[in-house]
Amino acid sequence: MRRVEYQTFFKEGVQALKAAGRYRVFVALERQTEKHPCALWHRPDGSVREVISWCSNDYLDMRQQQALLAAAKLTLGPEGTGGTHNIAGCSDFHVETDTEIADLHGREAALLMPSGYVPNEPALGAVGGMLPNAILLSNKKQSGQKSSGQQRQAALPQEKVAAANLPRLPSLSYIVPLHVGDATASKQASEMLLQDFGICVQPIDHPTVLRDTERLRFTPGPMHENRMIEELVMALQYVWTTLVLPCGRHLNTA
Repeated sequence: MRRVEYQTFFKEGVQALKAAGRYRVFVALERQTEKHPCALWHRPDGSVREVISWCSNDYLDMRQQQALLAAAKLTLGPEGTGGTHNIAGCSDFHVETDTEIADLHGREAALLMPSGYVPNEPALGAVGGMLPNAILLSNKKQSGQKSSGQQRQAALPQEKVAAANLPRLPSLSYIVPLHVGDATASKQASEMLLQDFGICVQPIDHPTVLRDTERLRFTPGPMHENRMIEELVMALQYVWTTLVLPCGRHLNTA
């Protein structure tokens, strides 16, 4: 394949993603530790607006825990930043953390990873390649990374969303997923919430979820006040009405 053909191939691939509504544009957020879940959205035109983040991975708001911040600063002081275990070696802090995690769970040993996705994909691939005739079974509705959160964090938002007849998908964790069923509409809903209401939430589409099960996924935390929840539900009702999105409860798994 010649250079021009490569360029055409990838350009057409990007155009296909845009046409399908699955082209992701990153939202530039400046997080504010003291004001979480508030963040500053740096718009493409250079202006700045304060928004509420409903899609943070900091589920327990650990960034505000002073003991954790102090421990991180203490560690970074003498050690600095490091790398992966297999390339940069293990620091004493790595070993101590692994040992404490193993002790906490009553295991012989433990290995801390930066996310659930990291050990899942490589480990399954390595084991499958080592075992002859191995068959790996996977739930096709299972996302690449499934975390178990605390249901109580999501109880109030789930109740409010259900009472507003919004299409809440069942969830066994803190996540509050709302069914959209179309990648383009999901992206439009996300953009409208951000631009019109200052609410930041990401659209979730294929391959993270099955096609036609596209959704918005909210991660409420202990710092989301009742006022924020009420404002979120009102904004969602407006967006769902404006875009004529499906309402009512859906039975797909989250």
